[in-house]
Amino acid sequence: MKMCPMCGVAKDVSAFYPTSSYCKPCHKQRSREYRKQPHQRTKIRAAKNAWLKDHPEVNRRNVAAFRARRKASRVPVTVSPDHALVREAVIRLGMTKQRMQQLIDHGQLVAVRKGRHWLIDRSDLERFVTQRIRENRDHHTT
Repeated sequence: MKMCPMCGVAKDVSAFYPTSSYCKPCHKQRSREYRKQPHQRTKIRAAKNAWLKDHPEVNRRNVAAFRARRKASRVPVTVSPDHALVREAVIRLGMTKQRMQQLIDHGQLVAVRKGRHWLIDRSDLERFVTQRIRENRDHHTT
């Protein structure tokens, strides 16, 4: 019989790992807690990556299953006629997504998030376009 210092229960020697003073369930629990510590994460990631490199077929199967689950969880967005996707506005205005996000952040355009997509009110977009045209015309005439 051997006493586990963590749970305090006397157990048969077969309930212990040969190199551990803790019983098998307590040893596993301590190992799990140790692996959760921040300094262990890089080592664990490296070990997982090495294992995945050694087992590419498992990795491919897992990645395919993950992508299938993710694709199934995505619901296509339905856009009402009075709204436009930001991606449409970017194409229409001929600017980058980053610039469009900047305009939204600064309040020059009002956008609403629906799922993964940002929607802009079409009337607000038209107002912005006419305002930009007017500003450019005034800037070039003076």
